[in-house]
Amino acid sequence: MSDGRRTDRRDRLVDGAMDLFRRRGPNGAGVGAVCEAAGTTKGVFGHHFPGGKDELVAEVVRRNAEQVDQLVDHALATQPSVGAAVRWAFGVYADLLVADPDLGCPIAAAVVDTHADSASVRAVTADAFARWQDRLTGALAERGVASPRAEDLAVTVVAAMEGAILLAVARRAPEMLRTTGAVLADLLDAEPSTTNA
Repeated sequence: MSDGRRTDRRDRLVDGAMDLFRRRGPNGAGVGAVCEAAGTTKGVFGHHFPGGKDELVAEVVRRNAEQVDQLVDHALATQPSVGAAVRWAFGVYADLLVADPDLGCPIAAAVVDTHADSASVRAVTADAFARWQDRLTGALAERGVASPRAEDLAVTVVAAMEGAILLAVARRAPEMLRTTGAVLADLLDAEPSTTNA
């Protein structure tokens, strides 16, 4: 039972931090603000994150990356093409921004705010982006896109997603995500397949 409470408190800290990081970035959300959002104390924070704020930032990035992994996997499994999967995923984030125009990406925020100072945060953010790129590269390769080209397209999709989120939040324009997703979908679906050549 005590283990469950510890896990619950840690989860609340991570969830509270993720929400704050989306809106303010890690540098704009101190430990006190995270504890307040989680309804707990700095002593509890120190118990769960003895490595301090960098440890928390890394955990927020990991948690968000796992959520996006699931989203990407679902899109690739349920949509008829990689392009359709990308269009769907961009649309999901656009819908989130319609509901909350300040909902930025906590992983991008971690890169901007802390990557130069923290090797652990830099490593976990790089891993998150690499996993999404690998999933897309694999899906494109399965559909017959040659490996170097598949990798380039996957990098482009991830970079476009992060850039589109930033633009959409800055301009309060969620439709920018839908537009970007649609352009990418057309590009991906038009890509020639080596298996059909």
